[in-house]
Amino acid sequence: MFFQDRDKQFLTKAIVSELVQALKFKCDMNEHNYMVVLDLILQDAGENVPEEIIDDQYNTAACDAVRPYIFDFIDFISDLHVLTEIKRITNSDSIGGDIKSSVAQIVGVEMSRSGVRDSRTVVNTIIIC
Repeated sequence: MFFQDRDKQFLTKAIVSELVQALKFKCDMNEHNYMVVLDLILQDAGENVPEEIIDDQYNTAACDAVRPYIFDFIDFISDLHVLTEIKRITNSDSIGGDIKSSVAQIVGVEMSRSGVRDSRTVVNTIIIC
C-alpha cells in the first residue's frame, strides 16, 4: 500500500502530533481515539495492549515519532489539573486516569530502552519530575 517506509512514518508522525496537541488541550479528540493512539504507541514499543493487532505485519515506528515529545508527555503527567480538564472535555471519570497511566507507561518504556546511549537525558528527565 505504501511505496516507501518513510510514507508510513508521515501518517504515524501526524497521528502522534495530533495526540500531543490534544494532550496540551489545543484540539479536541474523542476519548476512544486517545486510547487507540496510546495503544498504538505502546504496541510499537513491544508492550501488551488490550486491542491486539498483528504487529509483525505492521511496523508503525510510533516510538520513534514519540521521542521528540517525551518532555511534553512528562509535563502532562506532572500537571495536577489535567484530570479535571480531561473529565470536563470527555464527561467521563475514568478515562483521565487511563490516559495518564498510558502516557506514563510510554515515558517509562522510552526511558528504559536500551537504545538510549546518553544517560544525561534520563537523569534530566528524573530531575524535572
